[in-house]
Amino acid sequence: MKIIVLRFGMLAMAITVLLLTSRYAIFSKNFQWGEPISTFGLVLVAALFVFIGLLLAKWVGKTAPSLTVKAEKNSGNPSEESSVRAINYEKLNEWGLSKREYEVLQLVADGLSNKEIAQSLFISEHTVKSHVSGILTKIGVQRRTQAVKMAKDFGVI
Repeated sequence: MKIIVLRFGMLAMAITVLLLTSRYAIFSKNFQWGEPISTFGLVLVAALFVFIGLLLAKWVGKTAPSLTVKAEKNSGNPSEESSVRAINYEKLNEWGLSKREYEVLQLVADGLSNKEIAQSLFISEHTVKSHVSGILTKIGVQRRTQAVKMAKDFGVI
């Protein structure tokens, strides 16, 4: 989050500097639209904006969400090492769950209430209810317990 704010702040600063620079160039006494140097300056400013836009698009493309995998015990014996269950990504993609909905589904499977989920994910309880509702709709069930059972049956969690 801090990186995004920093990037947009730098972009706003760059735009401000460019606009102020072009303002002084346009309103100076020697400026005429037909002059090649003035036209070149405006083209240079436009090219800089295109470059900044392409950089932002590249940065935004790199921040694709990734799904986290929880480790589970092989059995009830605490002396055994934990292993990661294989997740059925095909079914997960078929359902179309977002990263946040998947996180909420994992916490629902752990038995957490809406309030506890909200506190652990730093979101409001209303947002949790919206995510749960979206999960139920996408999976095609009526209750949270049905969603957890279906997700476990299909190997999603």
